[in-house]
Amino acid sequence: MQGIATGIKETLKNEDIEVLELDGKSEIETSQKVIADVLTANPDKKHILIGCLNDQSALGAYNAVEAAGRESDVYIGSHGCDAPAIENLKNKEENCWIGSVAYFPERYGEYLVPLMDDLLHGKEIPEESFPDHVFIDKSNIDEYY
Repeated sequence: MQGIATGIKETLKNEDIEVLELDGKSEIETSQKVIADVLTANPDKKHILIGCLNDQSALGAYNAVEAAGRESDVYIGSHGCDAPAIENLKNKEENCWIGSVAYFPERYGEYLVPLMDDLLHGKEIPEESFPDHVFIDKSNIDEYY
C-alpha cells in the first residue's frame, strides 16, 4: 500500500500530500465505518484519494462516501478486480470508484509452469517474477470481463 502514496507524491511532485493509513480489516463494514469517521472528521477536505488493498474495502469506502454525499471530493482505486469492482464498473453509472487493479490469478499457471520447467531442467530462473496486471476501469472492463 505504500506504493500508492509514493506514486501519488512522485506523480504530482508534491511531498506535502497528507497520507492517512487506515485499517478497514479488508472488510466491507469495517472499511465503511473507518472512512465514514474520516469524512465526518474532515468535512472541508477535497481531492481525497482512497487506495484500497482489496475490492471489499473499496466497496465499504464507496458506501461511506456515497452516504456522506462526498462523491465529488473522492476517488477510489482498489486491488483485485473481484465481483464488487466488476459489478460497479459494469452496472453502475460513473462514480468515484474509478477502477481496480486486476491480477488475473486464473492465469498464474501461465507464469509458474515455465519457471518450474526451467528450474527442473537446471536453468537459472529470475529471483523475482511478476505476472501482468492491468488497471481496469469503465473504458476497458468489457475487454477483460
